[in-house]
Amino acid sequence: MTITTSVAGVDYDGDGADVSFPTTFYFQSNSHVSVSEVDANGAETAKTEGAHYSLTGAGVANGGTVTMTTAPAVGITLRIRRTIPLTQPTAFSSLGTFSPAIHETAFDRVVQQVQQVQSSATDLMTDVRDEVVALRADIAADPAAAALDARTVLSSGSTTARTLAARFSEYINVLDYGVSNVLTTDQTTAFHAAITAAKAANKAVFCPAGTYYVNLVCTGLGVRIFGEHGSSAGSTVLRCYSTSSPCVSIGDGTTLTYAWQIDNVRFVGGVSTDTVVAGHKGLAINGAQSLRFQNTWFDAFAGDNVFISATDTQPTSYVHFDHFTSNNARRSCFSVEYSDVTPAVAAYVTAVSMSHFSLSPHTSATKPTAMHLKGVQLWMSDGWAELNDYSATGGHIYLEQQTGAPGVRIDAVNVSFDGGVATRDVFRVSESPSGYRPSDYLRGANHSVVGRFIFADATTITMADKQGSASGAKFVMSQPYVSNKLFVADVAGTTVEDFGDDCMAVYNNSGVLYASTDNITGGTSTGAKAVGLRTSTPAAAGSTGLVGQFAAEGEYISFCIATNTWVRMRAGWQPTGSVLAFGATTTNAGDVTEYLWPGYGSAASTTEIGWICPTAGVIRDLRIKCTTGITGDSIVFTVRKNATGTAVTATLAAAATTGSDSSNAFTVAAGDEISVQINPGAAITVGATAVRVSVTFTPS
Repeated sequence: MTITTSVAGVDYDGDGADVSFPTTFYFQSNSHVSVSEVDANGAETAKTEGAHYSLTGAGVANGGTVTMTTAPAVGITLRIRRTIPLTQPTAFSSLGTFSPAIHETAFDRVVQQVQQVQSSATDLMTDVRDEVVALRADIAADPAAAALDARTVLSSGSTTARTLAARFSEYINVLDYGVSNVLTTDQTTAFHAAITAAKAANKAVFCPAGTYYVNLVCTGLGVRIFGEHGSSAGSTVLRCYSTSSPCVSIGDGTTLTYAWQIDNVRFVGGVSTDTVVAGHKGLAINGAQSLRFQNTWFDAFAGDNVFISATDTQPTSYVHFDHFTSNNARRSCFSVEYSDVTPAVAAYVTAVSMSHFSLSPHTSATKPTAMHLKGVQLWMSDGWAELNDYSATGGHIYLEQQTGAPGVRIDAVNVSFDGGVATRDVFRVSESPSGYRPSDYLRGANHSVVGRFIFADATTITMADKQGSASGAKFVMSQPYVSNKLFVADVAGTTVEDFGDDCMAVYNNSGVLYASTDNITGGTSTGAKAVGLRTSTPAAAGSTGLVGQFAAEGEYISFCIATNTWVRMRAGWQPTGSVLAFGATTTNAGDVTEYLWPGYGSAASTTEIGWICPTAGVIRDLRIKCTTGITGDSIVFTVRKNATGTAVTATLAAAATTGSDSSNAFTVAAGDEISVQINPGAAITVGATAVRVSVTFTPS
């Protein structure tokens, strides 16, 4: 058949009454027709044949009819479209019979497909035209309100529409200020412009993933700078544009600088040689306060990855690093100095802390340190420091006193200082003033140290500096674990004092306490005593031993009172309390109740006489013993309080000579009278002789 119309779709306005709507176009199958309803806002809802409508007229030249189950309401547009698949299902055979009907059907399908595409394009252009008309009307009515930044947007899943301007101004995006995260040129000026805008708007600065080449100098009241923290390819990276200056400097030493925060940023030095460049730092802090760094990562700077100091006019204080990693520095992964001048004057560095961290210096010929502290105290918790000691001057924590500073010390909780092997120098101390010892440098709880503690300045450190002084206790480590060795050496590595394998030392004002798994080599300081518990016991009085050692063997304890001289004593136990005794030469025969007198030596009597309790306490543990037992029956002994029987009682069977009650007890008050009553059986023919009874009185 011929197709005489180019119509491929039709729209009807709903009135709430009509349900029958002609298609006005030819269609070969019901599956080639789509029906939908469009509301006033342009939202289109597809309808399903059978559930929402019925369709007739497939193959009819003038089309068919759509009958809706429910009449489209006022304001609803019913949209009927031919949606024949854009495919060609008819296959023609070579040299086959020519069938006009088959060929015409195939040609009709192609024409319908072309009409369908044209109809879709027309619909799209109509929608665009309507939007343009509406926009022109908005501009004519209110030009300002028609601007794109004033148009509202409803975020998917949210409930409140907001303007584009409000959404885009939640924080300052550095890319909006001309900063590039792909170019290797200097982005410092544009980055500073973004920071200035953030200060003025009191907003944070956002750095999308990418690499930024900068040398920032941040002063004054700070802002939060944050990035995207993911894999190397999906994170925010800051790199030095000039390798002679820090990537980020906070504080310039003269301007009051405070309240800066950097989160989710990687500082990458990118050096591949072992040459130290002092100015090439990841982060430099100089005279700034109240700073916080979270989820930051520093790697491979030719100088210090992180360097903190102060000047004589601006202190640095309250600096915290959380979830912090610093690796592969060519000088120090983390360096802090109390002041930039010696002797230290008015300004200072204080209250510096880190938590959830890891430090690992590079295996470089430059001998980098994991940490360098000069005249400051550092708080550390929940972290790990890999202290690869590649020479006598690197790969460790370097503690340096500074004249005028209060002292250098680490307070650590749940921290592992891992030198790998016992012979590596985990801690090195130089310029130590008199009176300092290892315990003054490392304090805290639940931390482990694998390696040695080295005093590097042998000319100014005496043995008294390491052993303790009359000034009081100096070692305040709680639950420490020191693996292999606590060791003190001079700068050349010569042993000055070796405390032995698997040893922990505790310093106090009376000497040194060493706890070891076996023999203790001991300290050599004059007046110090090596006190330790040995796991092996001396075989003889002349066995090898040091003064103060002791060993436990069964119920004996051995003490070394002089070199290779041991004495042994037996350990005993004595219960706390007093024993109350009662007794009689004989007990009566027959069924006659009687009472034992306090003490012993008088005959049993029917008169109740007892002990008077001097204070409140507990009576327990009744014990009975006689020389010869009774004959013919049993006898019951009951402890009484104030002439009333108690639960403390025992039965002496016929012919038995002992009895007891160690299970029961009762309380007494001061002034209560305690006595013992005997109730013999009726069939007793011969009483017991030399009867002794005792109970234990324990004061409360």
